[in-house]
Amino acid sequence: MDSSLFLEFNTRTKDSQPSYSRWPQLSADSCTSSSLDLELLSRIRSVVHDLEQYKKLLECRGSNAQKILDTLQNLLDRDDLDAQLRRSLVVAVQRLSEKSKLYPTCFELHHIIRDNQYPEVAGGFADIFKGKFEGQSVSLKAFRIYRSTEIEHFLKQVCREAILWGQLSHPNILPLYGLYRFGAQICLVSPWMEAGSVSQFLKSNPDAPCVQLVKINACINDGWEVD
Repeated sequence: MDSSLFLEFNTRTKDSQPSYSRWPQLSADSCTSSSLDLELLSRIRSVVHDLEQYKKLLECRGSNAQKILDTLQNLLDRDDLDAQLRRSLVVAVQRLSEKSKLYPTCFELHHIIRDNQYPEVAGGFADIFKGKFEGQSVSLKAFRIYRSTEIEHFLKQVCREAILWGQLSHPNILPLYGLYRFGAQICLVSPWMEAGSVSQFLKSNPDAPCVQLVKINACINDGWEVD
């Protein structure tokens, strides 16, 4: 990546505060600009499509990697990106995040209070806690960490899931609000659903339209539209 573009990344993010565009009540604090800088956008497009520059981008670490991740995520939070560039930026953010073990600043949430020290639900790889953030109930998906856990691989997995989930927007997919750390655990934060998961809902509501729920789930997995 050429030095002028690197300087542009640094200049764009140097004085900005973390963007909380993922959290509805805090959307006004987003640090994205009101309009896209077309010159910067054109240069970023050239980087993600030039193998040598792309490799150099993925080699960035520390504060430089953080600034690039924040800038790229701010672009992804825009509605006026073309689909091809959006896909390229999502992959770039995922790869740089995995290699640098960092994630965009806007994913970091603070001051979340757990309702209970014990999880509401336990899964194969994570526990689900209920918490409060800004007066709203939230779900905390806390990944389990053991003494034998390969931390580097674990962080890559969490970053990959968070970044991909954070880009999704669909009426039948819960939004990701961000990441929260308590103790040694990293949690994915999303809205709390009082009716629980689909399986829990069906147990409590045996007369619910199972076929439609299964269809919605299948369509989301395949990227189709639900009629």
